[in-house]
Amino acid sequence: MKTYFKIICLIFLFSLLIPLLTKAITFGPPFEGLTFEKLTENIINFIFWVAMAIVPILIIVAAFYFLTSAGDPEKTRTAKRIIFYTIIGLIIIFLAKGIPGIIRQLLFGPPPPVEICNNSIDDDGDGLTDCLDPDCVIDPVACPCPPEICHDLLVLVVNSYGAKCGDPKYNPIADANKDKVVNMYDAVTVTSQCGDAVACQAMWNDTSNPCP
Repeated sequence: MKTYFKIICLIFLFSLLIPLLTKAITFGPPFEGLTFEKLTENIINFIFWVAMAIVPILIIVAAFYFLTSAGDPEKTRTAKRIIFYTIIGLIIIFLAKGIPGIIRQLLFGPPPPVEICNNSIDDDGDGLTDCLDPDCVIDPVACPCPPEICHDLLVLVVNSYGAKCGDPKYNPIADANKDKVVNMYDAVTVTSQCGDAVACQAMWNDTSNPCP
């Protein structure tokens, strides 16, 4: 039991260091895009669910000791120790799962707000709401823009969003109103043509570049 308790304590202590140790560590192929922080979080989640599976087994073992003790004080003490350390272990596992997020929020602040695409509110504070927000326009479920050519235009606007003349990301097709910057007005221009394949195709074919 003492060994079991020590292992859980080590997992708990290690989890406290995750926000400090893993913030900027990333992996190359075949784990590209996976941060060490995310990997460690997945490991902790795995350990958590393994612990959830072990807990009822330990409770059954403790119950078995109680039922078969027949007045034997040693077996009774063993059953009580199993239950005690199981409860302590559960508390530590729950803390290990929750505290890294709390520490991460204290050190690096809350995560950025996410735009909800169907509530008519500017959730992420960028001045754009719902399907006018670049975070939403490429979602064909939340913001359908048939036919495909119109949706492709929206994706182009999103991929070039914020780019100005001289910026490698700038795309004159995405700059639908030709004002030398890809912004919300271009997204509005494109979304206003959703359903009109001819108009979207015309914008797609307009490769004129307003930049000098």
